[in-house]
Amino acid sequence: MRRRISVWMGAMTKVIIMRSVRKNIHAVWVKGGLDTLPKGSYILAPNHHSWWDAYLLWFITRKLGCDFRVLMDDGQLSKFYFFRHLGAIGASEIRTALRFLQSGYLKSDSLKGNVPSVLVIFPEGELSAASKLTQIEKGLDYFSEKAEIPVVPLAMRIVLRGAQLPEAFLNFGEPIAFSPNLSADYLSSINALLTDLEEDISTFPPEEPAEDYLVWKAPKPRFDERMEKFLALGKFGRSGRGSA
Repeated sequence: MRRRISVWMGAMTKVIIMRSVRKNIHAVWVKGGLDTLPKGSYILAPNHHSWWDAYLLWFITRKLGCDFRVLMDDGQLSKFYFFRHLGAIGASEIRTALRFLQSGYLKSDSLKGNVPSVLVIFPEGELSAASKLTQIEKGLDYFSEKAEIPVVPLAMRIVLRGAQLPEAFLNFGEPIAFSPNLSADYLSSINALLTDLEEDISTFPPEEPAEDYLVWKAPKPRFDERMEKFLALGKFGRSGRGSA
């Protein structure tokens, strides 16, 4: 019974996540090294500065067309066990994570065909302030070395600009191969990507689309835009009655 409930809750959570992103995120803008993403397994390593990060990662991995697992605190996973059906692996389940990465490609019925295996790790280890990263946990080095796969930095910023709902800005970095300097290379890359995003966000007109970014989720019409259309319809109706 527990397993049936877990499967049902996992399926419902997927629906809730996609619905939340669709209804409560104004737009998702993307830039960076999408064309340099590895063809096989890799570690996706985003910063963790927002409540929305976990929801966005589900959305992001669907857009990338990969099979993914995300390392989750063992205590949290024990309480919310149904997250296993969304790709969560306990942080202590090292062998499980390595087997997943070493598979290279997995046959996925839901994603149709062979897709890359991607392990998501938040290198900070916890939700932190939206600032530059100064240190990270050791898991990134460990999994990259043991599985012999690269790390892809992903800078994320969730900001409120000219719409009533927040917007997500994503900046993909180029893959980083394992070396003794992996942590330092990652910190340098992720901080440069975050700086790049922040400079863009600070210069974009708040109510305009993000220039030169890919659109992974088109902007929702703002309330004032919807109201303007509504009033225009009313104006048209009045002018039509007057001319008759």
